[in-house]
Amino acid sequence: MRNSLWLSGIATIGAALLLAGTASAAPATSIRKDGTYRVGVDIVAGLYHSDGGGDFCYWERKSGFGGTFDEIIANGLTEGGPVSVAIAPSDAGFETSGCGTWVLQS
Repeated sequence: MRNSLWLSGIATIGAALLLAGTASAAPATSIRKDGTYRVGVDIVAGLYHSDGGGDFCYWERKSGFGGTFDEIIANGLTEGGPVSVAIAPSDAGFETSGCGTWVLQS
């Protein structure tokens, strides 16, 4: 009887820990690192602004994540300086490299 109660307790704790790991944070309103972000999951849609992070800033709005040119909705490459991008709710993702921090404006 003790063994079955002990195993039942372990199973309950394991299930609770597993479910706790599935909870995710709300989508972010700023982008602080280079990478690819899912709209509505990782970041919210809206108008983002960056003051620039380095010599070159590349950004890309994506309709999918297959890595094809057809999935690029819009993109840009700037030499330092500020840049703004409107990320639509219908965009699948947003990629950024060398742009520094993006902050949601509206």
